[in-house]
Amino acid sequence: GGSPIVCAAALAVFDAIKDERLIENAKAMGKYLAGQLAKLKAKYHFIKEIRQVALIIGVELNIKGEDIYKECLKAGLLINCAQETVLRIMPPLTVKKSEVNKAISVLDKVFSRV
Repeated sequence: GGSPIVCAAALAVFDAIKDERLIENAKAMGKYLAGQLAKLKAKYHFIKEIRQVALIIGVELNIKGEDIYKECLKAGLLINCAQETVLRIMPPLTVKKSEVNKAISVLDKVFSRV
């Protein structure tokens, strides 16, 4: 309800976002991730479309995505499957390039078995 403690915490969060350049990181990593996903789209015929806003990405498939989603979870990649054919990828604002590369590697391995 706007108490001084809550307001101080909110301001600290804004400071951390600014000081750690999380918005810039989200833009850069979102662009990089989308580029890597575009390479997978060129490789796998069942990827219909990639939709993106910063680090919120939807990979629309021509097939059901539930099995892909489950295999990714087993491999340690936390994604979501929405509307049966959309893989939703939402990494944190702090994601690193090495983590994006690992995620792409998992997706590539799982996609290759489809």
